Amino acid sequence: MQDAARPQLPPAVYVLPEKSHLELVELREYMRVMGRLAEPGTTAASGFDKALRSHSFVWVFKRVERSIGRALKKVYWSAELQERAR
Repeated sequence: MQDAARPQLPPAVYVLPEKSHLELVELREYMRVMGRLAEPGTTAASGFDKALRSHSFVWVFKRVERSIGRALKKVYWSAELQERAR
């Protein structure tokens, strides 16, 4: 018995407005900077720097949540673009 070949479905096409895309690019850069600040061996020698770092993480996590939420509200499915992708 042979398995019937499954039909290849076109990919779902979602549209993200430019403003939302730019916000996600900014968010990626914030995350890159925060990742570098959190690397072991950085120059956070004083207690103040360590406290500031924790506070910065809270700010970034809240920013991530808001930015992703706004971008997801702007994304929409496009039947027209999906038809073109076929």
